Amino acid sequence: MEKKYNSSIRTHTYLTMPDGTRLSFVLFLPAKDGKKAEEPLPVILSYTAYECLHYETDADGKRITAVRTDFDIDTLTDYGYVIAVVQVRGCGASFGTRKVVASRQEAADGAFVVDYLAGQPFCDGNVMTAGQSYNGQTQLGILSRKPKHIRAAYIGKTDLNRYDGWVRNGIPRAFGSRPDINWGKTEEEKEAVLEQIASSTVPVDEDPEGILLRQALREHMENASQITAQRDYNWRDSECPYMPGSFWDALSASTYLKDINASGAVVYLDGGVLDVFRRDTILLYHNLTLQKKLIIGPWDHIRKKENPEPRFEILRFADHVMKGIENGVMDEKPLTLRVMEYDFKNNSYYGPGTGYYRHEDTWPVNSGRRDILYFETEKKEGILPYTVYDLYSAGNGTDFPKHGTES
Repeated sequence: MEKKYNSSIRTHTYLTMPDGTRLSFVLFLPAKDGKKAEEPLPVILSYTAYECLHYETDADGKRITAVRTDFDIDTLTDYGYVIAVVQVRGCGASFGTRKVVASRQEAADGAFVVDYLAGQPFCDGNVMTAGQSYNGQTQLGILSRKPKHIRAAYIGKTDLNRYDGWVRNGIPRAFGSRPDINWGKTEEEKEAVLEQIASSTVPVDEDPEGILLRQALREHMENASQITAQRDYNWRDSECPYMPGSFWDALSASTYLKDINASGAVVYLDGGVLDVFRRDTILLYHNLTLQKKLIIGPWDHIRKKENPEPRFEILRFADHVMKGIENGVMDEKPLTLRVMEYDFKNNSYYGPGTGYYRHEDTWPVNSGRRDILYFETEKKEGILPYTVYDLYSAGNGTDFPKHGTES
């Protein structure tokens, strides 16, 4: 993990898809003292529905362009990686429309991007993807298209079967409205919303006045709403007017599992037991037949986790898969578990002293001690006796059994 560079050079351009649709393309090239790297390097791609660049106000009240990437992967340029962020059609500064999320067109675009990047002078031919939530789903879409130059994927907190992930027996269990836009009903309302979005969206470098941006936003007015889909398509076999067959089957990575497993990529899964998609992460791990790893712990969907920061685990993974560095990441047992230890003083599972990591071969874990606890010390009808356990105080007035054996 040696730093070879100390800065990056950023460009924001359009990347044209085979059908002519232009996608927002932000590129971070490693640089040292302002001079960009001359040698070709591996590329890490974030293929996203969300903006990488956004406006902020600095301490002097001046509007500046700030960067936001999944896992802060833009910082990995210091370690010799080109970072590419491409926004899916129908979102942000990208042109096009999206009638459904995670479409096959979106997957095809992503696969095209992977092979395009591999052929550029700044790339050494190796491309991996990284991201979580929706940006984990885009990676599964890319893998299902089996681009020639995909080497690896770091996939965090996403669904395997979209119906199981978002709906339970006809009742929506999770909602994701971003990046849906309520355009209003009248032309005046639509124009007002367009100008509001244009004022907060960063255009490509060649479009400082936002002329192309406004053209793209007018195309987005034809997007369908995923909130409406979650409301109306309540059953596993529900159909929608934008595609043949089952709406949920068409959008689910599980439908394309055979192709995902044939992609040849090495996959690192990142999950959380407090995440809405915790079950999907485990199911995805069990259904992948390619080389894989999994890290899971007491993390929810959005809270940034520490120790290790995901970007450094991505770096360790990328160094091995993309650069051939023998750092032991794939020699470890495939499952890394964060074991929780509650911090009673600060009432938290987060921070120093709240747990430790252990590596396992299988899930569910077959090792460990199982104790049986009883509520009675005397033998009664239907109740087994037990020896009295030592007690320790939790510090909040409650005593718990500490250790013991059955009698």
